Amino acid sequence: MNLPYLEKIKEENQTLSAVVRSRKGRLFEGPALALTSYNDAGEFDILPLHENFISLIKKYLKIFPLNGEQIDISLNTGVLKAKSGKIDVYIGIGGK
Repeated sequence: MNLPYLEKIKEENQTLSAVVRSRKGRLFEGPALALTSYNDAGEFDILPLHENFISLIKKYLKIFPLNGEQIDISLNTGVLKAKSGKIDVYIGIGGK
C-alpha cells in the first residue's frame, strides 16, 4: 500500500473501526487507516468511505492502525465485511 496515501487519510482524520476475530478471540480491535487482503479476484484495499462490501478472504490480512505500524496476519480463510466504516473480519471461517 502507498504509505504517503495513508498519511493523507490520517491528516483528513478518516479512519475505519476494525475488529478482527479468530476462534481464539480478538486479534485486533480499534481504529485503522486501511486494511489490505486477498480474495479470488486478487489483492484489494479497504479505505475509509469504502462501499459496503463482503468477501471471503485468504492468504493474508494487513492492518494499518493509526500508530503507523503494519500488522500482518497470515490466514487460510476468512470473511471480511465492510459496512458504514465498520470492518469486521472473521478468520478461520468460510473454508472447505
